Amino acid sequence: MIISTNQIQQATKVYGDTQKALKTAKKDSKTVQTQGSDEVILSTNAQEFGDLLRKLQALPDVRETKVQVLQDQVAQGTYKVDSYAIADKITAASHFDRQG
Repeated sequence: MIISTNQIQQATKVYGDTQKALKTAKKDSKTVQTQGSDEVILSTNAQEFGDLLRKLQALPDVRETKVQVLQDQVAQGTYKVDSYAIADKITAASHFDRQG
């Protein structure tokens, strides 16, 4: 493969242009950093929501006491499924889905 002088000059120009662009980007980023800082002010509702969200995230994923009670009932054979309550919840959820 033969590399011509023209190809070398083009490659050098591209390299030079890239270096100039990088220097400009660095200069611009320094300028942005030295300018005033941005500020975020949250509304009272947003602050309350944040507090509630942190409390919710701190709760355990599993309610251990409820799980233990159900496990004991299953082990003893005393756990009974209330089919009417399940049907009520299914129909209530289905009704909500149609409205939402």
